[in-house]
Amino acid sequence: MASLSTSKRDGSRRILFSDRSRRRRQICLGKVSDESAQVVKAHIEHLIECGRTGILPRRATADWLVNIDDAMHEKLERVDLVDPRRRRETATIAQFIERFEQAANVSRATMDAYRQTTGSLCEYFGDNCPIDQVTVEDAARWRRAQADAGYAPATQAKRTHVAKLLFSRAVSWELIESNPFAGLRAGSQSNPANSFYVTLDVIERVIDGCPDASWRAIVGLCRFAGLRCPSELVGLTWGDVDLSERRLVVKSPKTRHHEGHAVRVVPIVPRLAELLDELYQLAEPGDVELFPRLGSSMNLRTMLTKLITRS
Repeated sequence: MASLSTSKRDGSRRILFSDRSRRRRQICLGKVSDESAQVVKAHIEHLIECGRTGILPRRATADWLVNIDDAMHEKLERVDLVDPRRRRETATIAQFIERFEQAANVSRATMDAYRQTTGSLCEYFGDNCPIDQVTVEDAARWRRAQADAGYAPATQAKRTHVAKLLFSRAVSWELIESNPFAGLRAGSQSNPANSFYVTLDVIERVIDGCPDASWRAIVGLCRFAGLRCPSELVGLTWGDVDLSERRLVVKSPKTRHHEGHAVRVVPIVPRLAELLDELYQLAEPGDVELFPRLGSSMNLRTMLTKLITRS
């Protein structure tokens, strides 16, 4: 089906064969051993047979096609034995991060948290660093640089977790073959030093210092119902509040992408019921949301800090 030829001038090897149209074709191998030439010849004969019969290449030939270099693959392309190789898209770290942010379906707060990591990656590797040139050793050095910079263990863990997520996405998009961050141990993202139990006495003093019913309800919902602030307060409607059954339906933008975690129902304890009832009595006719101004004009962090300090 195919034959080997050796040049008398320089000893280079060629494989000669006839294609389906009975045209004489050749593939130059250069100077290779007889053993290597025979192996390549066997694979090419099998590819010729596959082309004529329509069957898929056997495993050994398929693996050989994956492992040969681009130059050899192009020789096979020119004689119509294989389809052109799909060229992997290249991208810089900055280009990849921009693409990731455009495709990410996460809340604004989550994206802000991601940007702490993406900013660190761009600063360490440079915006123009090709993403496929980041090695496992580079990833380990970046991780160590976070510790050397004095970041808390929880921050290091969070950034490592996000970096692994980012480069895993790059693998799925076929921008890189493997994730250089995959082997890094992220560690715990909790920081016990930041934990503080807010007693009832403290929260009542803060509630007493609030300027109006809206602020009293905001503080009450965070302390007595465990709502995330502000993401789970924004868009909270009176239809979510059942004071007679003492039940509150909470929609969570942060966890809505996880099955079974988009909505939860929490009990309304007596003290919170008092605060919500007060807010309801003061609501304007036709009001749907508990906090219609939230997210536009209310600066929760600044105001709450002032309330706590004053209280």
